[in-house]
Amino acid sequence: MFAMNKSLPWFDDATMQLIRNLENAFKLKSSEACIALCKEIEMKISPLVTETIERFKQKGREMSATFRFWLNFLEAGDILTSC
Repeated sequence: MFAMNKSLPWFDDATMQLIRNLENAFKLKSSEACIALCKEIEMKISPLVTETIERFKQKGREMSATFRFWLNFLEAGDILTSC
């Protein structure tokens, strides 16, 4: 079991318990429990992941012109494909 064997320092104990519960729900093949737990986990970790990605992009922009170029390129591609 991943959650039992790994320490994920950016997750608090309550989130780790949700992940363990999700693993158990998968084992029991309980689709309703899996869906509910996935939604709850997503609500808890999405802001953390988004914040981490934004910090990574900001640091990358500051540290590397090449990083800045490719990030701008990807963002331009997102804009073009969303039209």
